[in-house]
Amino acid sequence: IFATRGGCYDCHSHDARGDPAIGAPNLADPIWLFGDGSTKWIYDSIANGRAGVCPSWVNRLSPAEILEASVYVYTLSHGRNSSKPSLP
Repeated sequence: IFATRGGCYDCHSHDARGDPAIGAPNLADPIWLFGDGSTKWIYDSIANGRAGVCPSWVNRLSPAEILEASVYVYTLSHGRNSSKPSLP
């Protein structure tokens, strides 16, 4: 989803490190602009968009696809050895 249909890579780059020139935050570090970095907050950001910059994906991706993308971003930002993410 991140690298294909969701198009997240377009702003956040293929390595999810973002693009400061366009204001796309790094999704692979532990710093969060919204919420606490839990899958609940990540899911909400993907589903509803943020600050009019990141679009809402709720009508473009299925809930399962949004969850898939949020778990992927959670894994990137919390490392491979972190505990399992909680589902939204």
